[in-house]
Amino acid sequence: MAQQPKKSPPAKAPAPKKAASGGSPLLADVLRVLGTSVYSFLMALALAFIPVSLLLRAGMPSPVPVENNNPTPAADQQAAVPSLTPNPGCLEGALWWSANQSTYNAFAASLSELFSGAYDVQSVLVDLRSQRDNFANGVFPQCVGAARAELIAGMDETIAAFGENNPDSAETRLMTGKDRFAAGINLLWQLDIVTDPLSAPALDVAQGGGADCGASDWYEATASLRGQFILAFGSTDIASMTREQFERFIDEQRGLRDQVADAAYPDCAAGARQHFLNLMDAMISTYNNALVGAIDATFGDFERISYEIQFFTNWKRWLGLPGGAADY
Repeated sequence: MAQQPKKSPPAKAPAPKKAASGGSPLLADVLRVLGTSVYSFLMALALAFIPVSLLLRAGMPSPVPVENNNPTPAADQQAAVPSLTPNPGCLEGALWWSANQSTYNAFAASLSELFSGAYDVQSVLVDLRSQRDNFANGVFPQCVGAARAELIAGMDETIAAFGENNPDSAETRLMTGKDRFAAGINLLWQLDIVTDPLSAPALDVAQGGGADCGASDWYEATASLRGQFILAFGSTDIASMTREQFERFIDEQRGLRDQVADAAYPDCAAGARQHFLNLMDAMISTYNNALVGAIDATFGDFERISYEIQFFTNWKRWLGLPGGAADY
């Protein structure tokens, strides 16, 4: 039976990513704003809008908080629930994922670490390599072998990104890593393993969306709105704006976000849509936090951006939508 498009309630989560066939690279747009680093972008915003006295009180940016050497992105506030019933042939796989998900989370949120001048890259590399090796050397059930191989490949690409001196090369490696992670997550979804609360098994969405899914129609219908939002994020000269102009700019971006939220969408695209809205919310939050001098908070925003890029890429691959992690 064909699924009927429906209007969505306002999304609660934070952050956006752009999707549309033929689009330009998302990270390339981001880096054009950042001036090749999150740190320089945030400080440009701060110097443009925040009194010097406030900057002195706020202090310099610090790394995103970590627990047990693992980044703790806001997008991971809910623990994933292992699937223990749908696939009797891979019960061990669900338990394996539950035990190893934190490693995936650390790599999925690595964008802020890679492009932030506040991080000691060598320390990050030591930590990621250690987590990668522990993951690779751990015991695993045969049913997740293919998925595990893709996840390890994603980890290797992410680690390689930290070793690149050229930001464009680093971006390419990072996005390749996210595509490999998406391939691994899709293989886990094929086993009905619930990797997160908005995963395909959790929402009961078949690969490709099922008959008459309509995800591609939603994807194309919102392409222009997504394009305007990401283009503004990647090309607007924020540092030249007055505070009033910047506030109007933020309101305009909220308006684009709300139009995407109000657009009709099929049930099969609910997960992809939510992660894109989360991505948009995180980008808007970056502006808001910079405007009020909450410099430390912006690092959490960029961690959420990285996380939602990964989750949106997982869904795009599952639904057969065009483009990888670097496309919107």
